[in-house]
Amino acid sequence: MKCTASHQYSHSLDQVYLFFRDAETISEKYAALKAINISTIRNEDTDDGFISETERELPADVPALLASILGDYNKLIQKEHWYSKDDGSLGCDMTIDLVGVPVKIEGHMHLHENETGAINDVTIEISSSLPLIGSSLARYVAGDCKKSMEQEYQYIQGQLQAAEVAG
Repeated sequence: MKCTASHQYSHSLDQVYLFFRDAETISEKYAALKAINISTIRNEDTDDGFISETERELPADVPALLASILGDYNKLIQKEHWYSKDDGSLGCDMTIDLVGVPVKIEGHMHLHENETGAINDVTIEISSSLPLIGSSLARYVAGDCKKSMEQEYQYIQGQLQAAEVAG
C-alpha cells in the first residue's frame, strides 16, 4: 500500500523544517495530535544532515477484524534522516515501527521551495507479510497514515498562521 501527499505551505522551507527538526516543537506537534508518552530518543546533527528518532503512543480506532492485533493505543518509533540535496531542498528517509504490529512502514519526504513558499511531498509504503489478513492490516495502516499526514499538515499550517498573526 502506498500513501502520498503534497503539502503546500505559504511559508519558507526553514519555517516549515522547524516542525521536523526541533525536538520540543516535534513533541508539541505530537501532543496536539493526541499522542501520549512522547519521548525523544535521538535528535542530533550528522555529517550529512540530521537524525530524529521519537517514540509515542497513538489512540487506535480499529476495525473488529484487527482488534486482536492492534490495541487501544499503538506504540510507534519514528526515525527520520534528513539531508540537504544539491538543489538546496531537503530529503528525508524515514521508518516507522508500529511496535508489535506485523507491518513494515518506510517513507520519504522531499521539502522544497517554490515561488509561494514550501512544499513537502510525502510518500509512505506499508506492507505486511501476514497470511490472510496482511492486506487488510496494510490497508488499515495506510488509511491511518493518510489521516495522520493530513492532521499533521493542518497542525503545522495552523501554527505557522498563528505565528504570522502574533508576529
